[in-house]
Amino acid sequence: MATTLVLTLGNTYEYVVNNKVIKEYQNKIKELKAKRKQQIVLSKKMVPDKKKLERLQQDFLYLNGIIKKNMFSLALFLSEIEKIKPEKVNINEVAFSESLQVVTLKGQSDFVDTVSQFLMALDRSPLFDIKLLKQEINGPRQIAFELRLYRIEEDRVKNELVEKI
Repeated sequence: MATTLVLTLGNTYEYVVNNKVIKEYQNKIKELKAKRKQQIVLSKKMVPDKKKLERLQQDFLYLNGIIKKNMFSLALFLSEIEKIKPEKVNINEVAFSESLQVVTLKGQSDFVDTVSQFLMALDRSPLFDIKLLKQEINGPRQIAFELRLYRIEEDRVKNELVEKI
């Protein structure tokens, strides 16, 4: 009888402990189901109506127009010149017009062919047109130059830049 009593008490204790664990898991499952239902409801609510979608498209087109209009930044202009400029060409002066449409560059080099390469690379760039204002030979191997870069405002250049972004 004592053995039966001990076994009954042991089984009752195990039942109570295991029942608590089972209830905890049942509560966790209920919480997960509730969260999933909530996510489904939220995802259904997130579908925009046609008017909102049209308004967003109009806003996007408006902002895209502003971006295209102001696409040509000074940093882009200067970085293009820096990419093109050979190491042996020194630019001594950079002057911008008030509208930032025209840039005057003054520089020098010890090598005539390096200046020629620089001018040809600038001419090939789709961002601007160039005009050589002055080219002087100062000394046996010193050449000085002055040129003007005109910013190109063609839609094709802007479209190429927008596509790269």
